[in-house]
Amino acid sequence: MFSLKSFYSFTKKESRIGLLTFFLSFFINILMMLIFKFENNKVLIFLSFSIVFLVLNYLFTHKTYGRFLRKHSDIISYIFIREYSGNKRYDVDKHFTSSEIERFIQSLDCEEYIEFNNIPNDFYYKRNHTYQILGFEKENLRHYTRSIPWKNIFWKYSHTNNDGIYEYLSIQYKNDSGTDIDEEIITDRIFQKNFHIFLLFILHDLKYGNQLSLSKNNYKRKIPFKVLGLSFTNN
Repeated sequence: MFSLKSFYSFTKKESRIGLLTFFLSFFINILMMLIFKFENNKVLIFLSFSIVFLVLNYLFTHKTYGRFLRKHSDIISYIFIREYSGNKRYDVDKHFTSSEIERFIQSLDCEEYIEFNNIPNDFYYKRNHTYQILGFEKENLRHYTRSIPWKNIFWKYSHTNNDGIYEYLSIQYKNDSGTDIDEEIITDRIFQKNFHIFLLFILHDLKYGNQLSLSKNNYKRKIPFKVLGLSFTNN
């Protein structure tokens, strides 16, 4: 079963890999300069360092991802790694057959995952812990005072790691009058831990919704970034 605690440990290891790769590439590059004597050629220095860094980073990262997925080899783990890495190598359809996906969704117990990961079903405004913003009610998502069936929801998700983890979420649906509604869920304003809401979206989307989380190609994403602590989004 997918574990957020293990995923947090994985992300810390993945971050350390970048530093380890940089320093290891630096020392290997110095060794290559001494052996092949191209220390006066800045282009060769840059190219050799870049190639060594990219190769080592790929090998170390791929090995780390593989260890995590061997230990947590369910569909939700692949969705998390795919979104975290941005790598289509971890698309669900490449690793699970349609019958395996169908069986997983049929047997999926959202409450079991929620309890196992110690996640609440309700989320409140950071500045007022009695002001509820989100509620996960099995077949429905409650956003402020609106209760929206998951079958009517199309959603977008992305995140960035610079200046801390920032998550972007938005939902699109038709209200009772048939009007198209497009709303942002600004996670910076919600009292939550990283990826809690994302996991809940995946669980309820798979079990009760349109199963958009199975493939990145099924929904458009916005990419958030931060400059001097300010958040922006690009299409």
